[in-house]
Amino acid sequence: MTFEVIDGIRFHRQELGAKAPIDAVPVVMLHGLLTGSLASWYLTCAPTLARARRVVLYDQRGHGQTDVTPNGYGSHEQAADLDALTTDLAPFALVGHSFGALVAARFAVARPERVRALALVEPPLGSRLPTPADRGGVTDVDEWLTAAGADPASLPRRQRDRIRKLLTTTALRAELAVEPPFTDDDIARLPRPVVVVFGNRSPLARVAASVRTALPDARVAVLDGGHALQVDARDELAGLLTEFLASVDAAPVAYG
Repeated sequence: MTFEVIDGIRFHRQELGAKAPIDAVPVVMLHGLLTGSLASWYLTCAPTLARARRVVLYDQRGHGQTDVTPNGYGSHEQAADLDALTTDLAPFALVGHSFGALVAARFAVARPERVRALALVEPPLGSRLPTPADRGGVTDVDEWLTAAGADPASLPRRQRDRIRKLLTTTALRAELAVEPPFTDDDIARLPRPVVVVFGNRSPLARVAASVRTALPDARVAVLDGGHALQVDARDELAGLLTEFLASVDAAPVAYG
């Protein structure tokens, strides 16, 4: 394992694609909230992408092998983590899933000069983030996960214990409750090129229409699957991302 300490927080970071062409655009991949970790990509699409480029993955705060912090779970704070953890990279492509896609979008709007391309998979854009935090007093892990569309029975006990710790000992629930929406105006400010991907069986599939309206020049794809597209449609998603990133490699770099 590789660890990097930023502001006293120990982050778990991994890289793939050490033998990739040096001129290929590197990619950073962000996982989703609670049930996610860098393994969400490491065990699905990342190895395919790493055949052609350097791939950087890390556990976001409170997830996987990264430290559980008292606070800092909002998308703006986690975008700042992303900035600090990628100072060694030239402008890179950014792939995010679920809440990780929201973090990626926040970062891309704030630091467009650092982002060569953007791929958002199942992003909660265009409206207030749906969360069981609104129901108040919810500490039961099963209730949270079921509301988020996950199957609690499929999770190892160690992961359930980590999620319980996040829900009961940190500010995560309170911070999600006040997470500002990523509006249509925000969507229109996303740097290009951008591809946005949804599952046809996901509750977020409805967001596709607003993304198409706000980003008429972006590619919006709908694959057969639910919210966990990297699992439900692994090969199709990996192929789409491979094609998208190859087009970024071939495109001239815009300056200014």
